[in-house]
Amino acid sequence: MSISPSPLTEAILGQVIAILSTRRPQNRFEAQDVLDAPDLRQLGLDSLGLVNLMMAVEDSFDLMIPQDAMKPQNFRSVAAIEALVTQLRIAA
Repeated sequence: MSISPSPLTEAILGQVIAILSTRRPQNRFEAQDVLDAPDLRQLGLDSLGLVNLMMAVEDSFDLMIPQDAMKPQNFRSVAAIEALVTQLRIAA
């Protein structure tokens, strides 16, 4: 039995899959594989994809990611992105 992802996780997952699919259109990305990936680079997230993902997160969640939080480790996994978004929402 698997636990359903939260709406925040689902939203982030959708963004990640969209970015990965744009960067690697020949691949098909399954939600569970993306959720389980310890590092999205293993799925093909490159530096341009990382920048696109940062911008997508800002736009989707109406957040401004501070310069000091624009670190690759904050965008390595869906869980890391979710933790960042949650932290920024609390701080707002």
